[in-house]
Amino acid sequence: MKSRTSHNGDAAYYVLGYLEQAFPIHAQKLVEIDGNMVAEPLRETGALVVSREALALRDAAMMELMTLAPIPSALDQILWAFGDEAVAESQHHPRRLQPLHHCLETLHKHAC
Repeated sequence: MKSRTSHNGDAAYYVLGYLEQAFPIHAQKLVEIDGNMVAEPLRETGALVVSREALALRDAAMMELMTLAPIPSALDQILWAFGDEAVAESQHHPRRLQPLHHCLETLHKHAC
């Protein structure tokens, strides 16, 4: 996998790595062993056969993950819900803090 900037945090980057490395893309065949049907890898002249359908599904899942919009941070969500005038920075503007009842009223207005 090419090195890239993490998207939607490190979780998406790790999921992309998983999809690329561990997604099952090899064709399987069903065989009967002791009366039970089991899947085993399909081989052609000793090499594993890649399933075009599975490869397309993996690539589509990776593309969908890469095109997701970034998830806003918690602070961005709080600012959106209450407005920048109602939210104080913890060390700089203590007078901007609002009483709890005002915040609950604001939250209720945004939720409706």
